Amino acid sequence: MLTLLCIQCASKDTESTHQESNAVSTADNNRVYSYNNKAAFKTFEALQLDSTHANLLDPRIAKDSYQEVQQAWVQLHTALGTFLTEKDFKWNSSDSAIRVVHKIYFDTTGHIRHHFINVVTPSVSDTTIDDFTKLLMEFGSTHQVALKREVPFAQCGRTEYAN
Repeated sequence: MLTLLCIQCASKDTESTHQESNAVSTADNNRVYSYNNKAAFKTFEALQLDSTHANLLDPRIAKDSYQEVQQAWVQLHTALGTFLTEKDFKWNSSDSAIRVVHKIYFDTTGHIRHHFINVVTPSVSDTTIDDFTKLLMEFGSTHQVALKREVPFAQCGRTEYAN
């Protein structure tokens, strides 16, 4: 089961119990940053992507398209859940649900260019987060959101993965 919440995010510092691990994962023009990796998080913050990517729920670009945004967001995350299942990804945690915050930055055609994550569930190991990050990088190289805009855009939300 996959639970999704589509929200308008603002940047803020949050605490994490995870230690630093590998650097930013990249493939083609797709980069994945984990809050749980302090070096990657600093790289992500320095990019200041919120200043160049409009939030999809911002009324200035949303144009009464909340349903369209929500549908595209759910489709993208459903595809991600299927992808993780096909790759036999395991969270290696005793928790029944794994909570992850995603903030994804897209180009004007809906291709994923930057993907920020925060694995909130503390029982998930750094190694598992690294594996998840690598799979997100692979996913972002082959998938996109079913939306196009005149400017680069971003969307964020909390996801709960059944474990």
